[in-house]
Amino acid sequence: MRERLSSKGIATKMLSSVVMFAFIASSFLVTSCNRKDGDYPDIGSPTTLDADQTMPTESTVSTTDPTGSGTDTGDFVTITVALPYSQSTIKRLSELYYLKSNGMLSDGDNGSNISLDHLDTVSTPWYINSIQTPMNGVDPSTLSEWRSGGYLPDIYLAEDIGSVIGSGDAAPLQQYLADNELVGSLSVFDGAIDALTSNGSIYGIPLYATAVILGINLDYVPDSGVPGYLYTVDELETYLQDVAAMGVQGEEETPASDLIPFAGAYTLIPYIAQAFSGVPTGFMAHDEYVRGNTIAASTAVRNVLGYIDRLYAEGLSSDSDANGDDPIAARNAGMWMLSSEEMENYDSYYPGRMYYLPLPSYDSETPSVPMLTIYPMCLSSESEHGAFAVEFASFIALDPDAQMLIRRLEPRHGYLPLIRNGALWLDMADSTDNGRLVSYYEPLMDSAVYCPGNYGSDLYTAVNSYIFSYSANRSDEGETAGFSLQECYGGY
Repeated sequence: MRERLSSKGIATKMLSSVVMFAFIASSFLVTSCNRKDGDYPDIGSPTTLDADQTMPTESTVSTTDPTGSGTDTGDFVTITVALPYSQSTIKRLSELYYLKSNGMLSDGDNGSNISLDHLDTVSTPWYINSIQTPMNGVDPSTLSEWRSGGYLPDIYLAEDIGSVIGSGDAAPLQQYLADNELVGSLSVFDGAIDALTSNGSIYGIPLYATAVILGINLDYVPDSGVPGYLYTVDELETYLQDVAAMGVQGEEETPASDLIPFAGAYTLIPYIAQAFSGVPTGFMAHDEYVRGNTIAASTAVRNVLGYIDRLYAEGLSSDSDANGDDPIAARNAGMWMLSSEEMENYDSYYPGRMYYLPLPSYDSETPSVPMLTIYPMCLSSESEHGAFAVEFASFIALDPDAQMLIRRLEPRHGYLPLIRNGALWLDMADSTDNGRLVSYYEPLMDSAVYCPGNYGSDLYTAVNSYIFSYSANRSDEGETAGFSLQECYGGY
């Protein structure tokens, strides 16, 4: 089923495009890690800063320790947090935390409406220093540089949970979570904590997640309209056939020979197995494979490969246009896969010309579950104030008022909270041009499949490197060499 779409009202988002940020009490610069190194287009990152921007060197902010470990002695404890928020936002979060921890939040006040002037009057006995990170967090190499410089944070946003566990940079949180009402509450979506658990120990607190979605270039929408949110892979193929048949379209009159209906369809391979079975399936069916369901994993991947190979053979997908250029960067693509964190990026590169869809479904009654990448806050293995640091991090990620205050102070699109709260999700849906996509995902979050989402993950790196090679070796007739799951997983 298709639906008509007006392209009016899609806001242009201005993003920065340089991958350098400055931090804490030093002129030393650290290069940030892009989420998808080597992926296209290279049109900037929503997680980075302009070259002439610098982060505040220190946020001298205070809050209280709900465990009472500091208030009993009168000692002042200083912690450092490395999160993707500004100095002033961390300050106000700590002030809100103080009010809520001490039962001082006035009736009717919440994160969306509390007076900022009132927050600024709150005096608290704990210092919180702040380092601002990219939205996709930091990797072990950045943590190593911070450690060498003497300013390793107590809490930091990790790019990939597996990498910081493997490097020994993340401390297990069990000893601090026994009485943590937020982490143990029913408000956290099913699977979010499990995704941050290794060998029975929890290593992260889920701050937010991003979703794998499809982007449509509105310059190349056929008369039949864009697909509805519940569309099958067969309907997607029919849509791409309609795009291919359009001929000369768009403001720049791209010839049909240059138009690529779907740019780089091989990127879909790890994510769309559920569209062929109706069963939520892990990233590249890896979860099924490691559980011993090798036949199910092989069948899932084989179904996807047959479909993707057909798209290439029918001329409905290509990794480059007739000039050998990247079709997304050249604006010659009708559709492609992306992460929801990149929506603002593409809205800027294609002002007023983008529309977004969830991944294809099994049928018209079975929505595709979200394929999510989770970004956790982790405790440094060298922190001396773990109890307080974990409690404050839990508040930031899992308290609805904290989340509403963050959205109020630093609204960003494409990042999904990991807690059940109708007011928070409604606010997100109302404050973005893509509110319908937010509303689509909310009731599906308990069924979400958590996937590695960047090259900080060994599995993500192995799978994407193998798929890239697989696609590059495809012949003009669409014939490919055999696909080996064992080789694809790279031993992971």
